[in-house]
Amino acid sequence: MVTAQTPTNIAVIKYWGKRDEDLILPINHSISVTLDPEHLCTTTTVAVSPSFDQDRMWLNGKEFSLSGGRYQRCLKEIRSRASGFEDEKKGIKITEGRLGESAFFSLAKANECERRSRKRLSAIARQGSGSACRSLYGGFAKWIMGKNDDGSDSMAVQLADEKHWDDLVIVIAVVSSRQKETSSTSGMRESVETSKLIHHRAKVAYTFDAGPNAVLIARNRKAAALLLQRLLFHFPPRSDTDLKSASLKRFRSRGTLVKFGSIPFE
Repeated sequence: MVTAQTPTNIAVIKYWGKRDEDLILPINHSISVTLDPEHLCTTTTVAVSPSFDQDRMWLNGKEFSLSGGRYQRCLKEIRSRASGFEDEKKGIKITEGRLGESAFFSLAKANECERRSRKRLSAIARQGSGSACRSLYGGFAKWIMGKNDDGSDSMAVQLADEKHWDDLVIVIAVVSSRQKETSSTSGMRESVETSKLIHHRAKVAYTFDAGPNAVLIARNRKAAALLLQRLLFHFPPRSDTDLKSASLKRFRSRGTLVKFGSIPFE
């Protein structure tokens, strides 16, 4: 039994569409920023034993089935390198509707017993969830789309380390914790199959999150406050919504949420 804790990443340039769904190979590069695992993360435990009828996995303490093909691909890739280690640290729960792809990277990390190349580990995580391959790095990471048919050149690299952008601010507005009605996989497939402009869009990169929640990135607290005020102006909330303050998390690009506070609405 092995346990790993992995941070969440938020795409600032998102991939939208796959050229190979089985290997999860994208039609464009993507870039993300990584959050601090002490504040927002996934804790994954994997148990593998000849005495089991099947492999077992727990996400944030809750067991769920590993029957899905993506999980099995990850386990198949790294089974020969599995070795026991355990991390007692607990992470904040990620609901199904929020930022959950880091679980796939945790699955890969939890079974990686040797100090392999980060690029190799990133490629393994990619086969569980494409965006998960970027969770290997703090700061800013780029998922290279690659050109090889076998996906051997499709992996993440670090663009800027944790010290690059100290005053970066990220505001996450949790609109809903429910699972998306249309999964990213289904949405991407439909776009690739039906959109005549999909490859033109890929050249400029899709930059909006497909999930139900909004993410705003600003240079400082003042800019973040202005963004929220504009958001409320253009998208008025319900009349019974409490607008006295909004939660703000100050983020350093190494993946450290270092300050909590509130933004007053005037």
